[in-house]
Amino acid sequence: MLSYLDNGLNKISEGSISEGIKQLVSVLAVKENIIEPSEEAEEIALWAETKLEKLGAAISIEADTMWMDANMSQITGSTVELSIQPNIILTITLETGKSLISNAPIYFEFVQGAGTLNNYVITNSYGQAGCSIIEFQNPAEENIVRAYLEYRVDSYTYNFNSAVRDFVYVPPAYTAAIVVLEKSVVGISNDPLILDPVYNELKQIDYEFSIYNSVLNEEGFMLAFKGDMNAIRNLGLDTNVSYLIMLLNDCNNMIQMTNFSGDPINAFMSEAKATIRVIRVVDGTVLYQKAVERNHDNGLHGQGNSKAAAAFNVQREIAGDLAMDIRVNLREIKEALLGN
Repeated sequence: MLSYLDNGLNKISEGSISEGIKQLVSVLAVKENIIEPSEEAEEIALWAETKLEKLGAAISIEADTMWMDANMSQITGSTVELSIQPNIILTITLETGKSLISNAPIYFEFVQGAGTLNNYVITNSYGQAGCSIIEFQNPAEENIVRAYLEYRVDSYTYNFNSAVRDFVYVPPAYTAAIVVLEKSVVGISNDPLILDPVYNELKQIDYEFSIYNSVLNEEGFMLAFKGDMNAIRNLGLDTNVSYLIMLLNDCNNMIQMTNFSGDPINAFMSEAKATIRVIRVVDGTVLYQKAVERNHDNGLHGQGNSKAAAAFNVQREIAGDLAMDIRVNLREIKEALLGN
């Protein structure tokens, strides 16, 4: 025990903090296995424990710089986009100043939530250690991963209770923007027919919805609809939401009718396709998608005595079709948005 104590104190004085700590913990481990320790053994163990307590008061686990915002406050991570993993810097502040602690055992574990991660890492020469979270068991809930300093010698464990750092991962907020684009050969609608019937179905979901008409941003809408991440994030940032519910009501074909002589008449046949697409803003994942169509093939085309009237007719009818389809499949959409 005395040898472990001397070695530990020497290592610490030389700046090998972690090696010294392990020697001091070994003192306590030996004493733990003595059934009736002598007075000398008790005294040596007390010296080791006192030194460990002093060191513990000086040791700190800090979040790596990637976790700090401009005000040096620790940020939160996202349960659906693991762009930042738990990473720490282990330091000790002594009379000589602040130093990094290398070769120290850092453990990571879930203290809220659950998932898969590598839970044991040794700090490098810069005092850094990080774990990799493979997955969260439930990304729809808040998860907290704790990093802590703990030494294990045989069956004995010494934990520095004050040297801990928590990393919080939160799910996207329950906010969604219903982003609408209704277009035809006569232009883009300022008052989309698809919005009210679809919104009346979607509002049954426990979400905070906002409405965004893409009449002035057709290009941005179509890029986001096709999966362009910059466009998706721009739309999400503009509306400050976690999810986009994109509605495209596209009167994509217009045919002027003719009489028996083949001459054009004031009658038009219109075709349309209405699509709903639910996209998670943070990573562009399409969580739900469904389309309905009205065309000549299925006999559900629209008609009117002008292009505008024909477009209005088919887009009004197909808006009702999509709303009905959403009503039938609302549970699936809820599962996509709420994760249950």
